[in-house]
Parts: sequence; structure tokens; C-alpha cells
Amino acid sequence: MSFAQNLFISYAHIDNEPLTPGEKGWVTRFHTSLKALLSMRMGTEVQIWRDEKLQGNDVFSDEIVGRFRQSGALISILTSRYLNSEWCTREAREFCESAQQNGGLVFGNRSRVFKIIKTPVETQETLPAPMRDLLGYDFFTEEERVILTITEEVTLISNRLSDTTYEKAVGIFGEKFVMQLIMAVIIINAWNRIGVATEMQPIKSA
Repeated sequence: MSFAQNLFISYAHIDNEPLTPGEKGWVTRFHTSLKALLSMRMGTEVQIWRDEKLQGNDVFSDEIVGRFRQSGALISILTSRYLNSEWCTREAREFCESAQQNGGLVFGNRSRVFKIIKTPVETQETLPAPMRDLLGYDFFTEEERVILTITEEVTLISNRLSDTTYEKAVGIFGEKFVMQLIMAVIIINAWNRIGVATEMQPIKSA
């Protein structure tokens, strides 16, 4: 079975926000690198589609549904934002349903869905069942996982920094670095709360 495009990338737009002005977002860079590598591997230009313009308040259009039928496989870039987004999880669900009616969701022993786990997530219950069972590909290191866990536990003041997380972090980074990291998270959170409380706006450059 042939498809008009090889891959459909499903992602949350906030996960493609650049970290600094003028820089390309993570998803954009992933898309560019993946297309180049696959094109070299396959010996022909690979066609990859992702939604670059639709926003969360746009109507879930026929264009999106049509793209599912034209796509050989789906790549979902999983983050907490993705899993909490009705739009994103609907894309995942709609692709699975479309694939079942258009050649099947599995070719041989291979799924037509790939999970790229960009950041650690606690649960994947909002995904359709066929996707929850897939292992996925972690795009973060164990060190990054620990840093993100500390950030989350320190930020969520209803809980506390667990002994398990703390001891694991000290084992990897040492006690001094962990103390510096905790203070950095506290300072960032403090400025965020000040900004929200006082409705601070970024200074516009001349």
C-alpha cells in the first residue's frame, strides 16, 4: 500500500516554542533532522507532514483527518502538555481509527505508530489503547529525568522532594549541585509568581 506522505508528526505547539529568540523549536529541528536522515537512508525524499499553523481554538478540520488517510505512519511527540491536550490526543485516536480502516494499524509485527517521549510523563492513560501498549523511544537521559523530577517535586508545594529523588540526584550529581538546583527552581518559581501577581510584561526591545 502506498501513501502520499510517509509520516504525520503529532505534537503540542507549546513544545515547539524556541528557548531563545531566533532559535528554531525542538519539534522543528527534530522534523528537519528526521527528514534528512530518512531521505538518505531510503534514497528518495521522504514526505513528512505536521500542522504548523492550526491553534488549539481552531476547528478540528477535514484537512487533518484527510492527512491521516494519506500517512503511512504517525509519530507522536509525548510530553505532559501533549497528554493533557484534547486536540493532541484526538489526533492520536483519529489516526489509529483511520489506520484500522486503511490497511491496518500493524504491518507484520510493526506498528504504524511511533511514540517519541520528549520528557518524562507519569501516565499515558489519555492515549488510545493501541498506543499505550507501545514501548516508545525516550529522548532524554537519566540525568535529565532526575532534574525534571526535582523541578516538578519542588514546584508542586502540595508535596515535597522525596527521599528517593534526592538520594538518586545526589548519587548522580553530588550534594552541592543538587542544592544549587533546588535553589534555582525556587528562584524561578518565585519570579514566576511575582510576574503573575503583578502582571509583569516583557520589556520590548527598541
